[in-house]
Amino acid sequence: MGRFALQKALDKKGCTQYKLAKILKVSAGEVFRWCQPSYNPTLKTMLRIAEVLDVGIEELVNKKK
Repeated sequence: MGRFALQKALDKKGCTQYKLAKILKVSAGEVFRWCQPSYNPTLKTMLRIAEVLDVGIEELVNKKK
């Protein structure tokens, strides 16, 4: 599996970290952490994000290392 690529998915969908945080009812700092290249999310987190952004989990993973 590649790296989690949330920021790329947010940019593609035209969504901000702040907006995602509000929708998921988490802090903006938490979403910022999710956007870091070293972040390894749980499957539950990935599914929540994928649902909100209306994307497949594969779009949240950058297959390039």
